[in-house]
Amino acid sequence: MRELVGKGTVRFSDKRVVVDLDGGIEIGLPSSGSFTALDLLAMSLAGCVSTYIKLVFEKLGIDVMVVDYVEGYVFKKSGDGTISRAVVRIKLRERSEKLIKVIESAVSFCPIGVLMSRAGVRVDKEFI
Repeated sequence: MRELVGKGTVRFSDKRVVVDLDGGIEIGLPSSGSFTALDLLAMSLAGCVSTYIKLVFEKLGIDVMVVDYVEGYVFKKSGDGTISRAVVRIKLRERSEKLIKVIESAVSFCPIGVLMSRAGVRVDKEFI
């Protein structure tokens, strides 16, 4: 069974990309209510993917507001020392095969995801 060890959300608002910090920005121990390094990794993945979606959409003349938000999750198996899987979840306000293909292309440019893949971490995409 995999344990969720980090989560980050990036929202699109008024043509801006906004990292959702849930009311805090401290880095530290989960028990203290602050962000861990793995939370920041998940946020970095979501932010990176969001940035590339925005860049590709601008080049193609697609309104970025069709994307509601992007979430990043990182998981590790019990007993593993590091993460083994990451998920990018993309919530669309409008859904079409064309949009999904464009977003999948944009996601492939994200250096955070590329580095994770090269390190043996499986990076999955989910569209909701």
